[in-house]
Amino acid sequence: MDLGNLMEFRKLGKGAFLAPGSPNTLVIPFDGETWIVDPGAYPERGEELARGLDKGKRKTVLVTHSHSDHLAAIPKLVELTNAVVACPYLESCSARSVEIRRAL
Repeated sequence: MDLGNLMEFRKLGKGAFLAPGSPNTLVIPFDGETWIVDPGAYPERGEELARGLDKGKRKTVLVTHSHSDHLAAIPKLVELTNAVVACPYLESCSARSVEIRRAL
């Protein structure tokens, strides 16, 4: 993980990092891939995270729930890193649809 590109990454322990913000984002690199948990509230956050991630590793975005502050950075992060997105089954409709999120 290239911490030089994203100065606000804080090391939490062996192999786990925190990117403070809205919400706090966990970044967990291991075994040739990187997991990004709840990437954040703004498309710019997706760009910022992408700059700090190792280029060669597979990326998986884990969404804990479908509040917009956890989802808005995902499209840009996926565009820049080809990340796979995973979320709980019951959250999948609202995670995919802006209209459903607005109605909730």
